[in-house]
Amino acid sequence: MSAGDMLNEVVILLPDAIVFGSLLIGVLTISPVQALFFFSLLESFGFLYLLQQFIGYLDGKTRTELISTCKSKYHNLTFQDLIPTLSASNPPYGMYTVAFAASYVATSLNSLSEELEVISSQYNLNTILVAAASIIAGYAMYLLLAGCNTIDSVIIATLAGATVAILIVYQNILLFGKQSINFIGIPVLRNKTADGSPIYLCT
Repeated sequence: MSAGDMLNEVVILLPDAIVFGSLLIGVLTISPVQALFFFSLLESFGFLYLLQQFIGYLDGKTRTELISTCKSKYHNLTFQDLIPTLSASNPPYGMYTVAFAASYVATSLNSLSEELEVISSQYNLNTILVAAASIIAGYAMYLLLAGCNTIDSVIIATLAGATVAILIVYQNILLFGKQSINFIGIPVLRNKTADGSPIYLCT
């Protein structure tokens, strides 16, 4: 396998690595945070399916097959093949998944900004946002240069994935609390005791 083929395999299989990796890590570590991330991915795919159906209806297109350079040479069955989808390219599953994952992690860390600032004064939200944006932009650039997707489908997938990720993070916080999106396992600040009484600080 050449270096180019190896890079292509890594990029093409990255969305599946995110999906199955989150499941595997959740099972092996018995981590509620990783498990919730996996189920959040599945929840987001429901929205992706509806969006693909809607765009496919407007375009009047049936399922679009990916070109050979955008398929894995060593894995014939991907997660995309396991879910019912009308169009493989608008919006693309891979771009949507990467945008969702990067935005989910970035939004989760942003939600813990108060805790991070207590632990370290060097915490900077801009660093997290730049890292997430770089991952999304790098993946999108590869898809465009390889001719896997059009620029409009990549933009739609990116915006949809990021928006759904932000909404699901805040949904999880409302339903399960901040600890449910605490990937780095830091103590969560509280303003009440276990019995609901307010916490007072002496100054």
